[in-house]
Amino acid sequence: MERLLALSRRSRALPWSMRYLGATLLVLAALIMRMALNDALANYPFILFYPVVILAALLFDRGTGIYATLLSGLLALYFFLPPRDSGVIFDGAILVPLALFLVTCGIAALIIEMLHSVNERYAAALARAEKAERVRETLMREMSHRIKNKLQFLAATFNAHARSGGDVKEIMHAAVSRIGVIARVHNTLFDQAGDSTINARDFLSGLCGDLQVSLLGERPIMIWAEADPFELDLDRATTLGILVSELVTNAAKHAFADREVGNVSVRLRSIDDSICELVVQDDGIGIREDAAQGFGSKVIRIMVEQLHGKLKVANGRPGATFNVTFPLAARSARTS
Repeated sequence: MERLLALSRRSRALPWSMRYLGATLLVLAALIMRMALNDALANYPFILFYPVVILAALLFDRGTGIYATLLSGLLALYFFLPPRDSGVIFDGAILVPLALFLVTCGIAALIIEMLHSVNERYAAALARAEKAERVRETLMREMSHRIKNKLQFLAATFNAHARSGGDVKEIMHAAVSRIGVIARVHNTLFDQAGDSTINARDFLSGLCGDLQVSLLGERPIMIWAEADPFELDLDRATTLGILVSELVTNAAKHAFADREVGNVSVRLRSIDDSICELVVQDDGIGIREDAAQGFGSKVIRIMVEQLHGKLKVANGRPGATFNVTFPLAARSARTS
């Protein structure tokens, strides 16, 4: 049946003249066989025309099925239904079997057309599902490769952080924060079922929400996130997320040493669809002179380099402003 349906998808694409010619030849073949078996099938004038009508509707379409029904009925009426030689054009006694044949075959042609329609929709849905699965598999392989690279980088930074003599709690907090960024990217892509980009507004809002929760345990730092709704590729979103996490964490750790509360704003916008600008600003005490030598600052510079971006730092009163401009993924892929 599956092979027949596959064959019918090709035969249904033939020109209408070829389809009707094929239906005509099938009916004529049935007529010849019926004549050859006339004595054995004398009481069954339509029996060989039923499969022909079904085959015509199955191979071609509803129109050819109905055409084969009418042609078969006319031929059976002329050659096999009584009275054949009495000179009577039409006998009311044949009305019931003829009507039964026409109605049965017409309904069969319509049902077969519905079968064709369901089969075509199923084939289209199957093709879409297979395509989506291939895209998903490709995305998962790409994501696994890139996440592996990010995890290797994070492992190297943790080792360097540990060798620098940093506090264990600080190292663990940094580990949780950076791995959380990768987990958020992974979950977002998984939920999108095949999409290879992430909406910057949704991603930044969720990331800052996570950071807000993690920082509330230390002191009430308010994080305000604002972003344009453009798309970020996987690698860029991961790197940007780690960068934002480092900048916000550093602000929460160092900018508010003189008080318990503070505000950190994170703004991400797209400039003329080719350049992104990230601005992280706090209302704290500003940047200490030795801050540029800290491990967090080194991670920030590495993340900016991976974004092929430029970093500007302004030490204002109050607070500090970190401004990072970087190209979108498409532009970066052409220029890097």
